[in-house]
Amino acid sequence: MAENEQSPMIKKEGRILLEITRKMAPFAPEEQLGKYVVQRWTWREKVAATSASRVMIDIKQKVVKFDTDIYYEQMMLICVKEAPMAWNLDAVRNLDPDIGDRIQAVCLDVNELSTIEKADFLGQFGSEKDTPGLISTGSVKPLEVSQSKAE
Repeated sequence: MAENEQSPMIKKEGRILLEITRKMAPFAPEEQLGKYVVQRWTWREKVAATSASRVMIDIKQKVVKFDTDIYYEQMMLICVKEAPMAWNLDAVRNLDPDIGDRIQAVCLDVNELSTIEKADFLGQFGSEKDTPGLISTGSVKPLEVSQSKAE
């Protein structure tokens, strides 16, 4: 996405209207330009996309690979409710990269946890520092470095 280039979007609760213009996707086929309606997916749709994205590597050891390409394809396929062309898996796979990136970003945005959902989740652990893998965006004190002279 070009710097300072904003997608014309109208956001309502759980739904985003995105309009893709020639300026935003200069090399895209004409049929891919236009309005896309992206809707937050249901719990069941999310579970189905997650399941479709799992690839069994070793049945005996129960090793599973999570294929993010398939996951994002499924997310885009499920969440886009209206498109300027027929919307199916082939359409998703053949999107112009400028359009695909924008739609993927909007799908991630519409499905992001709300502030309340994040607070509910973090509340299970007591605090942010108790949450494994959470990167705090709070203030960080600079590391004090002491220097000693070599003798």
